Amino acid sequence: MTTRALRPSTISSGLVRRRWLTATGAATVASVVMLGLAPTAAQAAVTETTVELPFTSVSDVVASSSKVFVSGGRTSSTIVVTSPSGANQRLIDNLPGPTDLELSPDGGVLYVALPNANEIAAINTATLQETARWETGLGECPSSLAVAEQTLWFGYGCDQWGGNIGRIDLGAQSPAVATGLSPVGFYAHPLLSAGRDDSARLFAAQPVLSPSSVTVFSIAAGGTLERIGQTEHTAVGSNLRDIAIAPDADTFYTASGAPYEIVQFKSDQLSVARRRFVTGPYPNAVEVSHDGTQVAAAADGNGLYVFRPTSAQPTKLSLTGSQSVIDRGIAWAPSGARLYAVTARSWASEPPPAVLHIYTASITASRIA
Repeated sequence: MTTRALRPSTISSGLVRRRWLTATGAATVASVVMLGLAPTAAQAAVTETTVELPFTSVSDVVASSSKVFVSGGRTSSTIVVTSPSGANQRLIDNLPGPTDLELSPDGGVLYVALPNANEIAAINTATLQETARWETGLGECPSSLAVAEQTLWFGYGCDQWGGNIGRIDLGAQSPAVATGLSPVGFYAHPLLSAGRDDSARLFAAQPVLSPSSVTVFSIAAGGTLERIGQTEHTAVGSNLRDIAIAPDADTFYTASGAPYEIVQFKSDQLSVARRRFVTGPYPNAVEVSHDGTQVAAAADGNGLYVFRPTSAQPTKLSLTGSQSVIDRGIAWAPSGARLYAVTARSWASEPPPAVLHIYTASITASRIA
């Protein structure tokens, strides 16, 4: 694997655009960009920076305090790395189909799912060099990652009803891979997630099916999984596309093709939704900030939103261009000072470059209604 800077022509200044949007401008702009903001917030400028990426198809985005990482997906071999502001683009190459990305709790290691190769890679985020690569053996097509303390969990599955969960013990001198750990089966690879400050529970969402579901596991001694519960048959909705967990793991959120809402659940009350946040069709991404005070969400073709966990109405942000936020395509900076979203139109006959959108600190929770 090599790391290189992009050619100057690829990252020319023409690829970075910044929009300064204020509520003191045209009323039509304020109503679209600042929808739902409190009156005091409407006096603050919102900045959106857009950066073209060197591929047309994108799979995931994550952010550390010093870098942003965007994976090119199963048809790519590349991860793009930028500064928090979207500058200084570099490439991490020789990765066969990088999809899901997950950072270690300290942000020092980037874990990369490589389903095309049945492998998971570890990359030092300071040097951008690969430090380990694990074959997942019977855990074919590892496609979803979650970290809980010293364990890297992965959801895998290539075939119908072949989905399950595996783990890698990162604390071991020679980390070993274990598979087949879920006591329940999955139609496809489960989408995994865990609370940043909770190492006792693992959440596994079942995509593709209608209706979809979320299963909550306790992580027992020795890394075994015990099923705590599962959402009721129709509680989540259909065609689940993303899941996000609050830092303490007491609350989680789902984004599904239907209903046209982000649905909030209490982890110990899985029979009914606690709150619903209307986005319009079709919710496809949701992410909780590191401190749990902000939630960002996207709806395919309908925009980007930010809200508090107790908000009555999400705030709609501007989204430059005609592309849509990809499934699971949003990430918070650890400080909550920036929000990142990736848009693409890979289904087009001549797809344009994917775009990284960067929003500034003026969308922090104190400014959200």
